[in-house]
Amino acid sequence: MAQNSEINAPKAKIITKSLDKLSNKISNHLSNNVEKPLEFPLDVFPKVLQAIVKEQNEKSNFDIDITSSSILGAYSIAIGNLFKANVLDKYKASSTFWLIIAAPAGANKSTPLSWSLEQIKAFDNKNYKQYFKEFKEFDNYQKLTKKEKNNTPVIQKPIFKSHTTTDSTIEKLGIMLSENPKGIGFHADEIKSFIESLSRYNGGGDLEKYLSIWSNETLNIQRVGREPIYVQNGNVSILGTIQTDLLIDTSKKSMDKNGFTDRFLWVIKPIKPKKITLEKPDKTLLKKYSNAINKVLDIIPTLDEEGYFCSNLLEFSPESESILVNWQHKNTDLQIKNEKQQNYVSAYAKLEIYIWRLALILELIEWSFSEVETIPTQININAANNAIKLIEYFRIQLHSYFSLISDVAKIDNIKDPKKRELHEMLPDDFTTAEALILGAKCNLKVSSIKRFIGDDYYFNYLGTAKYSKKY
Repeated sequence: MAQNSEINAPKAKIITKSLDKLSNKISNHLSNNVEKPLEFPLDVFPKVLQAIVKEQNEKSNFDIDITSSSILGAYSIAIGNLFKANVLDKYKASSTFWLIIAAPAGANKSTPLSWSLEQIKAFDNKNYKQYFKEFKEFDNYQKLTKKEKNNTPVIQKPIFKSHTTTDSTIEKLGIMLSENPKGIGFHADEIKSFIESLSRYNGGGDLEKYLSIWSNETLNIQRVGREPIYVQNGNVSILGTIQTDLLIDTSKKSMDKNGFTDRFLWVIKPIKPKKITLEKPDKTLLKKYSNAINKVLDIIPTLDEEGYFCSNLLEFSPESESILVNWQHKNTDLQIKNEKQQNYVSAYAKLEIYIWRLALILELIEWSFSEVETIPTQININAANNAIKLIEYFRIQLHSYFSLISDVAKIDNIKDPKKRELHEMLPDDFTTAEALILGAKCNLKVSSIKRFIGDDYYFNYLGTAKYSKKY
């Protein structure tokens, strides 16, 4: 355990340093016609929701990026399969949204996410009370004699349709989706354990099923000795948090050969401690968020002629289609330009799917804060333009993720703990004399120190016995 601590401490500092220099690490490869946001583009939200986010930032110390992204996730769960978007008559985009929020240990990252989901969980709590009442009636009915049942109206076993769960086992999700075809939101306060669990069970079989779920494909679970589970168009949004110093381990265990983490949108923030104030959030203002998301939750699902759940289909306006197709062409150009970096190519391909999903979510958010009661039937140009702003924000966050795991992975290559310690002790710019003094403290020989700082994989030689660290 002591050795792990020795390795992890430098990792945490490397990550912090990378975050501090994040803006300098982002590749300047976005289209010149696309805005390059460094912070969450809050103007994609209705003005009332913008005010709510700012209120929570000022009064509750909620980070704006984390709160805003969490709200997107909460709406993705509230929408579920109620609505889908017709993408150029090619396929139907859902609201499925996978989000990982990364921040230092002790940062206020979980609270904003939990707050965004409060109303959904309150909605579920209300439904559970009704379910419990109906189950007691069913239980009493089951206890009747056969003769008594003949003289009593039949009472069917009720089903509790929950919107959220903390149980990530694929069987449990399958059962919940079969009971609630609208969809489920999986909330993981610490998502690291969830990702690791996927590699432990069924030889990676659960991972493959999660990949299918992200694409809203049919979930078909066949286990020996158990009833089969068959769910069409399964919709599961995943929202979780993680400490930034655990990112590298999570990446290693995520089996990225399958593109699992490419399916997540990232929010990586170097949040610093902030003093609280005596001011309390405006309850009247925050209530408007509850009312808005309840407007979506209260929508009664549409059923087909056979009584099966079916989605309301939203069409894109011609203008919004044109804008998003134009963005797709630019995104394709970026994939071609970066074809030698397969991690970027794969992740950019997922952004191409997310942009249609975000347009759908934004259209429903706009509607929920409006006075209009009739459910929308079209995704308009405003939602399309805002979806582009959002996707470019998440593209930059994606670069943050790649930058962090790249830097830490390179430091991981220093197998000698003494040299790793020296690397951590060295300032960004140093001289040979300074390296020799610090190296001696690490019990390294002079020859070993000189060979190490001469390694151009880790250091730049600036001339006249001066060096700089690359990572």
